[in-house]
Amino acid sequence: MGINPTLCPASGASLLCGRAEISKISEQLYTLEEAKRRRAEHQAAIALAEGEIRRLENMLQSDGHKVAPLDAIRIEIRSIRDMNLDNATHEEKVDVIARLGIKVYPS
Repeated sequence: MGINPTLCPASGASLLCGRAEISKISEQLYTLEEAKRRRAEHQAAIALAEGEIRRLENMLQSDGHKVAPLDAIRIEIRSIRDMNLDNATHEEKVDVIARLGIKVYPS
């Protein structure tokens, strides 16, 4: 591997730049055993991730789930919220108001 001329000026500092580059390269190398181990670890992680992707895709297809637009989801959540508030008891409504930190004073 040669010296990168863009990193080393032609003013006689090429030997210093060459040593710095060799030092940089040697810090990044792995032994054959380390490289094989790291490759196996990365391949195992990739296989695990691909398996999870396949599992999730199969789950979506088998359950008939479809990706809904965000606005449709918001509308559905609001209708569930409204239904829950309409069907809530007085104590449940008081609890919700207390959780929100709203103070209600009698008039």
